[in-house]
Amino acid sequence: MVHHLVLEAFVCPRPPDRVCCHNDGNASNNRIENLRWDTHLSNTLDKAKHGTQPRGEAMSTAKLKEWQVLEIRRLHSEGVSVPRLAKEYGVRPGTIRKVVKRQSWTHLP
Repeated sequence: MVHHLVLEAFVCPRPPDRVCCHNDGNASNNRIENLRWDTHLSNTLDKAKHGTQPRGEAMSTAKLKEWQVLEIRRLHSEGVSVPRLAKEYGVRPGTIRKVVKRQSWTHLP
């Protein structure tokens, strides 16, 4: 990736346990003054601050669609059990529990 090459060429080789961070949150801004080596945690906090952290369906690991999450919450509030919902949606009961307790998909109503 270009940002890694810029840092390695003009700053230093990648230190252990460090990732490339964009100070302004714009991943296409690869100017040296916009880049730094930092921790994964700092990069995650930057993404939250800049609003660039993928959420919901944009997450590559998402097992459900937003409409399904809303439907699961509605069905559970109407009395459908967690195990039944898990079976119907092809996910683990723990996933359903997190959805209905709003521990995941927190950006949805």
